[in-house]
Amino acid sequence: MAQSASLASSKASESSRLSLQTTNKTNTSELDKGNDVVPGLLYYEFLPLVRRSKTTGLLEFQEFDDVVERASDWYRQICGYRVVSMETVQFKFRDKDPASSSSFSGEAKGDRSSRSDEDSTRLSAQKHYYGDGLRQEKPRVWVFPCEAHINGGVELGYLDLEPQLVEQPAGCIRYETVPDLLERFNAEQATGARPVPGKVIGVESRDVRQPEKMRRDVDQGDGFSYFQLFSLRIFFYRGCPLERGYRGEEVRDVVPKPLDDYAFEDFTCVLKRASQWLHSESPLKLYNLQTLFVKAKIDVPPGTALSRKVRTLVRYLKVLRIVYSTFPESAADFASLRSPRCLSHRVFMPALSRDGRDLPVAEAIRTLKANMSLWSVGLRGNILCAESLTVDYDPSGRGPSKINASAPSKSEIMAATNAGGAAQRRARVVLYFRVYTDAPEPVEKAAAAPPTSISRPRLNANSVTLSRSAAAVANRKCRIM
Repeated sequence: MAQSASLASSKASESSRLSLQTTNKTNTSELDKGNDVVPGLLYYEFLPLVRRSKTTGLLEFQEFDDVVERASDWYRQICGYRVVSMETVQFKFRDKDPASSSSFSGEAKGDRSSRSDEDSTRLSAQKHYYGDGLRQEKPRVWVFPCEAHINGGVELGYLDLEPQLVEQPAGCIRYETVPDLLERFNAEQATGARPVPGKVIGVESRDVRQPEKMRRDVDQGDGFSYFQLFSLRIFFYRGCPLERGYRGEEVRDVVPKPLDDYAFEDFTCVLKRASQWLHSESPLKLYNLQTLFVKAKIDVPPGTALSRKVRTLVRYLKVLRIVYSTFPESAADFASLRSPRCLSHRVFMPALSRDGRDLPVAEAIRTLKANMSLWSVGLRGNILCAESLTVDYDPSGRGPSKINASAPSKSEIMAATNAGGAAQRRARVVLYFRVYTDAPEPVEKAAAAPPTSISRPRLNANSVTLSRSAAAVANRKCRIM
């Protein structure tokens, strides 16, 4: 279940290259007039244009390619900011006027003037209906001041890698895993068959909807042949040369260790082990880190009565995926390779009211962005990447403890089972951010507490609340697929 959000897409000025502050002044909302931009870590997101078909009366959305192109046009005019991360955010678009057959609706209507009618009609033919809304995707671009990008003029792009069918022994469907995908991708880079037209920013792992036949085979099998499919989305600076000696991307998954039948180590322990691994494997180039909710196979104790249904054997764990690349010592860029000294992180969570309900999302997110930007200015270290996550707050107001948990606790599992999931239905989904740095000491000590009165950065997109259904995690040992 995704949450609806009112979003405003960022628009680049038609003049020559501008600084980020100048661009913000041209896109200021009435609510943010008079506030200066806080120079620091920011993110901008771009909403697909939407219109109603005159023939079918259904909503039609702009293709993701065109939305990324708009983001690229905007970033090309920005001077002095590097892209820290790019991620794909899902949001729910509510059709508030089903009877209307006019053109664009909502905030997307104001974006139409920046593109021709021909470009605006390039819309996605495939729509995802569920509940009372439409599920769509938008790019979120994280930026941070950087002198190396003072001239601007750099474009953004992306490339999708989908898993392919590699073998079909005895009627069993077998698709490429993430290592298989990267092996094929790196081979294509080496041979020039499908080269990335630029310098890689990051690699995003995305869930893939399994084919119907695969789901039937899983339901009829013992469940241990089941695995989670991922596709990869590679974001890059278009036209920028790759590092000399580039060997291609690799991944490392850091999985939480089980403590007993229901408990796993906290996610902070996972991050510490990831930091130790990065230090031992240095030097390497780190692209990004991503928190995944991964389906895991459960090793059930002997003698346990098992259902043939897969859902009783597959559980979710919070896993940290590291995307990196290594370079040979003979490479020309090896000496200048900057490996992370360590791995630290800072979580930014919106303030909540005392009764357990969150504040109005727009107000909370604007304040959260301002605090995050001010914190990044005083950081004694480098920002490696950032990501957007969600957590379920139940009516009692619990939520921060869930952020550090790698899996639901035993009490949460039993409560969800006894109440038939009623607690999860009452929970509110809250958006929060995790920023990864190489600060040599805890990030909380490296940054001063934000003042009570701050100048809010002029962000031209409000937050979107994502949702992931919570799943019970049980039993002792897990193997990630």
